[in-house]
Amino acid sequence: MSSSPRSRRRARHDPSVRRSVLLLTLALTILASAKLAGIGTASASGPAAPTCGLERWSVKTLQDPAGRALNLSSYKTTTVSALRSRPVRRGPGGSRGAGVESTVSQVRARLVEAKVEDDSDIHLVIRDLTSTGTMIVEFPLAICAGGATTGAKTRMKNARNAFVAACGMPSDTSFEQLTGKATIRGIGFFDFLHGQTGVAPNGIELHPVVRFTNASCSS
Repeated sequence: MSSSPRSRRRARHDPSVRRSVLLLTLALTILASAKLAGIGTASASGPAAPTCGLERWSVKTLQDPAGRALNLSSYKTTTVSALRSRPVRRGPGGSRGAGVESTVSQVRARLVEAKVEDDSDIHLVIRDLTSTGTMIVEFPLAICAGGATTGAKTRMKNARNAFVAACGMPSDTSFEQLTGKATIRGIGFFDFLHGQTGVAPNGIELHPVVRFTNASCSS
């Protein structure tokens, strides 16, 4: 049986009804704002964890014993071209290799394009100042490097924040073209070739980046 017009008018003017409508409107507004801001909502078991990588992940994020022992304040200045020419040298069983993978390298380079990858890394393609050859540098989330030293995690976090401050947060669906230059410091890493955008012929990367400075960047 439908309610009478008088009953419907009383319901509209009932304080408890008005309060329920206001609360529902507020909740919907908060959810919509969170979605626009890219903020995930918590599940029954707590907030969703970021997706981190797997392959040689401890080496990529300085969680391996050799990575934890590196002196991140000591670095070698080099170039993209020089790193692209180095022979591949990984350690046994996928461990950290001697040479490039155990060296903190710093380059001055042109910024080409960037994207947030499925493992939550910011994948940045750079090229030499005087040639067209490219290579990849990666900015992991510090939360994906739980076994690294506190100092290493702080450097990774600061480097990623510096990139975002200079260039903005890249898309997670497609590469965004960039212009400008930056000074980038990171640990050498020989990735396996699997068609990565901007990959060097020997798979060399700076992974992770631990310092990003002197940047002029625009998308």
